[in-house]
Amino acid sequence: MGILKDIISQHGNVTKDQCRELAKHFPDATLIIKWGGLPREKSRARFIAERIEVVEESGQDYCREVFFPADAFSAIENALTS
Repeated sequence: MGILKDIISQHGNVTKDQCRELAKHFPDATLIIKWGGLPREKSRARFIAERIEVVEESGQDYCREVFFPADAFSAIENALTS
């Protein structure tokens, strides 16, 4: 639960280390990857870290940020602050 509280305090943004932590505890959580030039990409937490590595190592693009979709973020925030 600590990881979710940290992410709430970051307004839904997820760091690289938090992506790995979420993958362990919430592998089916949906996240959005915002790339430098590629279209945004929706994926499950368990695939995010590897996907970012593949794209960045290939030189295709870079990850600007990772975040929860607004509806998922609101649901998590409501569940933890109620």
